[in-house]
Amino acid sequence: MPTRCPAPLPAGATAHSIPSGPADTLWGAIGPGDRIPQAPGAQQPRGRDEGKGMVMDQQAREQAFMAALTTEHFALQSTASTTVSESGTRASLYVMALSSSLVAIGFSVGSKRAFVPLVATVVPVVFLLGIFTVVRLVETGVQNLLCLRRIAHIHGYYRRLLPEAPASFDPLGSFAATTTSTSAPSDDPQDDPDLDRGGAEEHRAALAMLAIPQRRYVLTGLFSIAAMVAAMNSIVGGAGVALLATRLLGAPQELLAVVLGVLAAIGIMAVSLTYQQSRYQVVVAPTAASSLP
Repeated sequence: MPTRCPAPLPAGATAHSIPSGPADTLWGAIGPGDRIPQAPGAQQPRGRDEGKGMVMDQQAREQAFMAALTTEHFALQSTASTTVSESGTRASLYVMALSSSLVAIGFSVGSKRAFVPLVATVVPVVFLLGIFTVVRLVETGVQNLLCLRRIAHIHGYYRRLLPEAPASFDPLGSFAATTTSTSAPSDDPQDDPDLDRGGAEEHRAALAMLAIPQRRYVLTGLFSIAAMVAAMNSIVGGAGVALLATRLLGAPQELLAVVLGVLAAIGIMAVSLTYQQSRYQVVVAPTAASSLP
């Protein structure tokens, strides 16, 4: 039997105001797939599985977030390891170039005709290589510290998952004993009251993972791998200046040439440390700390 379309409601009538009667009289033949009109403002009945579906969607989002967070944690660890490996490779390359150059210069000492051109060629090249190496070592150090800060930020989320989680994700942990020092006044920018608390905690945790003391922040820059290469390169630059001054001023002015070389070496080292300190301010500055998610 064909299904008939329901007849329209009378004017001003609703499904609840229609008197009872045969279905064919009121609506026509109502088929199994036809929708019975509801009163204005009446709520549709909710299915049983609607709330369960919302819970499942929330669980799926949480699982996807944890998977993404774990992936980000692994990527940050890989990036930090890459920066350390690159720093070691670049430093080794500079030391090998410097040692080879010194050996070559040593063999040429007996011949003045070979010594002067060789020194004039090798010393500037090694010095420029040292500058490029120091700049890159500073950049990799900054990148490593930024990665460690973001890892510390992820650890902060892990600590809030369960009541017992803070014991496993302590921001300082066993590093606290080796990184805490109170024997000198604090020069750490983290003590700035304008630095947000979360950023300061992440900064302390990153320094702890690097086993860098919380105090004497300025002096710790002297013991970085960039400062080590800068110290050797400053000596190379100072020696080059001293040799050039001796060549220009003559043998009687050797003392003056040595003084000029020492001053040049100190100046080169000071410039290198200043550059390193300015680049690390990107990590410890309040603006940088608040910009991290």
